[in-house]
Amino acid sequence: MRQSGKTAAWTGLAVFAWLLLAGPAFAECPPAPETVTAIEARADGTVLLADGRALRLAGVELTDEGRGTLRGLIREKLLTVRPLGRPDRWGRLPAHVDGVEEALLADGLGHAAAQVPGACLAQLVAAEAKARAARSGIWSRRGYVMAANDGASLTEKLGRHVLAEGKVESARIYRGRVYLNFARYWKSGLSLIIAEKDWPYFAGGATAESFAGRRLRARGRLEWRSGPAILAGPDDRIEIAGP
Repeated sequence: MRQSGKTAAWTGLAVFAWLLLAGPAFAECPPAPETVTAIEARADGTVLLADGRALRLAGVELTDEGRGTLRGLIREKLLTVRPLGRPDRWGRLPAHVDGVEEALLADGLGHAAAQVPGACLAQLVAAEAKARAARSGIWSRRGYVMAANDGASLTEKLGRHVLAEGKVESARIYRGRVYLNFARYWKSGLSLIIAEKDWPYFAGGATAESFAGRRLRARGRLEWRSGPAILAGPDDRIEIAGP
């Protein structure tokens, strides 16, 4: 049976919603495990191991309280870690730590965040959803999820990984990139920028323009592109937050 244009459009939106939550499938996600002994976690969230290595959690952005809780979770414990990528400029190897990231997110002590390419977020987003449903931790805190049309507040957070939510005021493709803008004058609010080649990871067959007027929740590191912006890659998650 042939779909009407309206039915086809909503089918596209349903596909889009599923893909926003699911993201792309990586060949090795999660990476191969190692069993290690942790010594402690520093105040900045760096995990020190008995073999001399330093780790950073690859899939979460923690609050101050979350980093404090991390210290108790891992101190002198045997951990299953899954390193990925290369050490950062401070020598910290990005890694998932089985059970630890999920526990912190389920208590609302941060949000799921792809800190490096290839981070595995599906399980972490599911743990985060439990805290959101229970309104635990950050989910009971006014302002943690930032207003995507509040450019001034977003600009104060440049360089940080954030959650932002709002209505898409305009959407277009320009010079190989998809732009979803959350303010009528785009420079005064968040712009979500996605490489056109990556758009299928987020939207399936739906067009960018079909999301004007939709309410989205985006996560990512804030950068300046003539205004606050998140450059979303295939590891990131964007969710439909309302009609």
